[in-house]
Amino acid sequence: MNLHPRNFYNPVKQKQRRYDKIVSLLRLKPTDTVLNVGCGEGLTFETFNNTNPITGVDLFKEGKIHRKDFKYVQITGKGELPFKDKEFDAVVCIGVLEHVKPFEALQKTCNEIERVGKKFLILVPDYNTLIEPHYAFPFFQHLPIPIQKWLHKMLNLRLELDKRRENPYEEINYYPTKKWLGLFKEAKYTIHKHIGILITNLIIWKS
Repeated sequence: MNLHPRNFYNPVKQKQRRYDKIVSLLRLKPTDTVLNVGCGEGLTFETFNNTNPITGVDLFKEGKIHRKDFKYVQITGKGELPFKDKEFDAVVCIGVLEHVKPFEALQKTCNEIERVGKKFLILVPDYNTLIEPHYAFPFFQHLPIPIQKWLHKMLNLRLELDKRRENPYEEINYYPTKKWLGLFKEAKYTIHKHIGILITNLIIWKS
């Protein structure tokens, strides 16, 4: 039996509520051009947006999102974004930066997000989230790495989507809010309750 909190909530409803909050914080207008860094299959942003012209970047050779007013650009994963300064009205990056390594690449990515966007919003797991969302285990992010690996192996702690990977264990970037804020200039932040008090996100934005 899979006891992941997502199975007891409507995931689409939670993502819609999160999307609405992103739009509100960014004061996003229907005509704003948007860059989605780490767009994936569009499940975090494009699924809920049918108005804005969107450019998505990710590591895939070919884009996985097919819709009007969407352009896909493949990137290297080293941090550089192949766009001009302030080319986009808004940049969003949802559930991506916690996977970017090494730290120098993370810094570069954050700098690039600020460079190419007139405003931006990033979302990562909250350092103090009660349940770590990738492994669905209480306070998993605060355990020593060897214990994380042991629990992952013994309890098969991984979402179904990620079990296709050869080595599904991944050390997630978990930094206190102050350290995340240090990667951006004059940004604001808020804690978003994605699944009640169980799974919380850190949102950092500048509008």
